[in-house]
Amino acid sequence: MRKRKTGALAVLLVFMMAFANIFGMMPAISVAAQEEKQQEVTVERASELVYGEQYLLVGGTAGKTSGSEDDLYAVVGATTHSGSKAGSVLDKVEVSGLDFSDAENQLTAQETNLWTAVEGENGTVALYNKASNKYMHFESGNRAVTLTDEATYYEAVLTDHHAAGKALAFRLGTWYLNFSESQNGFCAYDASTYSQNETKDTNQYAFYHVKKAEVSTTSTVTRATAITAGKKYMLVGGDSKSSTYQAVTAQTHAGSKVNSVLT
Repeated sequence: MRKRKTGALAVLLVFMMAFANIFGMMPAISVAAQEEKQQEVTVERASELVYGEQYLLVGGTAGKTSGSEDDLYAVVGATTHSGSKAGSVLDKVEVSGLDFSDAENQLTAQETNLWTAVEGENGTVALYNKASNKYMHFESGNRAVTLTDEATYYEAVLTDHHAAGKALAFRLGTWYLNFSESQNGFCAYDASTYSQNETKDTNQYAFYHVKKAEVSTTSTVTRATAITAGKKYMLVGGDSKSSTYQAVTAQTHAGSKVNSVLT
């Protein structure tokens, strides 16, 4: 992903402002450097794939691969590196807070690691990463996984996760997206070599969709002293003698002396 050339622009902006301040062209102001930060979102465990939604994919194994005794799980990243047996391998990204026993397990994720499920023919799916504007690509007969401009569609197999809950496996024929400890990430793998399929732990991915924000039905308002065009206001009226006040609503009812009265 191409980085923005913000450094040079920031220096130029500060110089121009300083020049203007010296000659009284504008009031003195302070300039603070601002770093670009990755946006974080809350994701929660999903049990079905919905086209058009964004997902965090978590793959790995319950340990004991390549001599390891630890559970190894990581987020499928959208950047690549070269592996010893695969020319291009998707990076793994550290993740914390995993609890496969919790069907509503929630995690904090970087938006850059989310994959959008793009619908293909006959129930297939392509995986698109918005941050890089690229699709995930692998093909039969090649262990490399790359990022491309064109979509590649896979069969997304919904299966029981080897630990708990549901998982997805992405395959082309007998080739799967696979977690490889030796390649330090995710590459393609021919499962037919060992008579394996989507039930193999390293071919499975727990998937988390972005949690929808709760919509608040109330707003906090403060007393205004003037009316500004375009703003919204709550009107409150009543009887000062009895100290009874009510908000003016947008609903009406029939009154004893007036046909239509605002409630």
